[in-house]
Amino acid sequence: MNDQRRTLVRPSLMKNAARLLLVTALTGTVSILSSCNGGVGAGGGAMYVESCTLGCTNGDGGLQVSCGIVNTYQNQDIAVVFSEPVAPTSLSVNNAFQVIDIVTAGFPAGSRLVDPHDSRRVIFRPRLSFDASGNPSFGFGANQTYQIRVPGTNQGDIGPYVQSSGGQQNQSRMLCTITTSQGLIDPVPGAPGVSIFVRTIGGGAPINLATTTADVVDVLSASEITFVFNDLMNIGTLVQPSSGQSPFISVKVDPDGDLSTPGDQVAVGGTYSYQNPDQTNLTTTMVFTPFGGFPSAGSAPVKRKIVVDVPVEVKDLAGHSVANPGKRTFTPEVAVFGAVTLPAGGEQFNDDSNEDKARSGANWGAGRLTAGTGGGSGRLGDLVIDNQSRTVFTSAQPAVARIKFQRNVRGTDAGRFMFGDAVPHVLYRTPNNATPVDIPIRSFLTDTMKETVAAFRNNPTANPLLSQLSFEIEGADTIVVSSATPGAALNGVARLATFSSTLVITVVGSLASATADPLDTNWVAGGGDFPYFTGTLSGGLDNGLGVPTTPGALINNLNPHLFLTNLTLAQFFARQPDPVVSDGRLEFTLIDLQANSTLTARGDNSLRLFARGLFNMADTALIDVAGSDLGGHPSDAPIGQLGSRGGPGAGRGGQGADRPDDTGTNFLNLVNC
Repeated sequence: MNDQRRTLVRPSLMKNAARLLLVTALTGTVSILSSCNGGVGAGGGAMYVESCTLGCTNGDGGLQVSCGIVNTYQNQDIAVVFSEPVAPTSLSVNNAFQVIDIVTAGFPAGSRLVDPHDSRRVIFRPRLSFDASGNPSFGFGANQTYQIRVPGTNQGDIGPYVQSSGGQQNQSRMLCTITTSQGLIDPVPGAPGVSIFVRTIGGGAPINLATTTADVVDVLSASEITFVFNDLMNIGTLVQPSSGQSPFISVKVDPDGDLSTPGDQVAVGGTYSYQNPDQTNLTTTMVFTPFGGFPSAGSAPVKRKIVVDVPVEVKDLAGHSVANPGKRTFTPEVAVFGAVTLPAGGEQFNDDSNEDKARSGANWGAGRLTAGTGGGSGRLGDLVIDNQSRTVFTSAQPAVARIKFQRNVRGTDAGRFMFGDAVPHVLYRTPNNATPVDIPIRSFLTDTMKETVAAFRNNPTANPLLSQLSFEIEGADTIVVSSATPGAALNGVARLATFSSTLVITVVGSLASATADPLDTNWVAGGGDFPYFTGTLSGGLDNGLGVPTTPGALINNLNPHLFLTNLTLAQFFARQPDPVVSDGRLEFTLIDLQANSTLTARGDNSLRLFARGLFNMADTALIDVAGSDLGGHPSDAPIGQLGSRGGPGAGRGGQGADRPDDTGTNFLNLVNC
């Protein structure tokens, strides 16, 4: 006969106040019974902070939680683990999980979510976004201080509170301060890998060019190329979002299929687009979409091939190059084109059943073709702009660089401009430097720029390069430096630098280094004393039409396979049009400017826009032929406002009058002014 015994449970087993009673039955078996307030993790226990990625203390019993880690990364998630599963709806109010900039009292951009793999883990993820050039920006600023605060009921905080799925409010206040002083963290340590997917005839799963060893054939003409990286990538090394082109990755057609002779390979026209990096699964996806599909493999015994190149310049956010760079190839499908048959005896124009109404500029009917109201030859094909902005250039464009003022440059900043080709530079911003040109110190940024540009224009012999350059003011903070003669060979040749001890002037788009590049012999000795910004003029070109791989083309980022011009074989395979427009006369088959679209014209020639057929312009569409706007001008400025550049075919505006004398200003002498 079994004895009936009562077993006492030690307090250490009573987690989350769930009372357990072990009962020995007459049969000798043991049962574990949970009290009615729910078992461990059931969502009905006490709610408090257990741990976090900042080295938190435990808030068991409602104790206030502090953090052991202060210095952290600019792109690091902040994760907090609670004792119970978290109700996602309680995070919809930002005050329940607060992240506050100590200096500005602002809230850094980011998202709050429950970890999909752990319902007790809450994450604040600083936003990761990219500008028009693909440069990353983060919700957390660099070297900034933030307070992390999660209100707790035991400390008398005012809600809202993070709540458990069972409705329990967080008891333990979490209060920490962090500083983003550690730079960027690599969320996937080491070099990233890339998978490259295409679709083939017959359907089935996409084929990964990066892993297959077999020849990939019969790739659909309409297939996209999908690049999937197993890391958060630096988008600027994948694609320039503003142009839809990739700075390093290329897709080319090899017309004869002989990969040992790459000299005949030409780019396949198309656009690159990226999806916002997946910060949960730590992947980045980019898609290449060819204009009009890939060319046919052809009927020759050796088929044309498509060559996809991912070079080492493609990098993740931490600067690691792709681990599996190189070229991959595939063979597109063979496209068979059916015959086009005219009506028996030819088109009689008795009716309009065969007419392309949208693109026709003539009248069909009564057995004849008569002149209509449309204009131009239509040789440039369709112009369709859908809710976007596109720019046409009516003349050749100069090479350009930009100098940006962060604020007015004072003499104590020792900010200097330097231009050079093979000659040391003589243009300085620092006063009294015994150089041919001194730029005067002024209290207003606009005066600084105007006086700077005036000095450049009035001293063309101070440096041999100056006579080849033109200077304009753009907006309130930027000087535009361009080649005076469009088409001149200044791309990558005409060089400029700025030196500034306080980072008040930069060459736009360039990076600073602590010292001058020792191989950069154009800059004067001692230039490395200050942060050093260098750049070259770029972007100058003739007025090519629609070539997608050429920034600043006459019509940028359109679908060039639509253009009905005389194409070379290489241009045909690359879907590139013939760049022959040089007088601003743009003759399209149809023009369709849809809602909220903008067509901007820039250049020296007047814009002449023709549509042989349909010309549709929505009420909210805009054709912009205005010149540049220099903004306001201080009434007490000693130098009159510089004339702004006019629109297409228009002259420059006149310069405003100077003050009658220099009384009350601290002008320095300007040689030859």
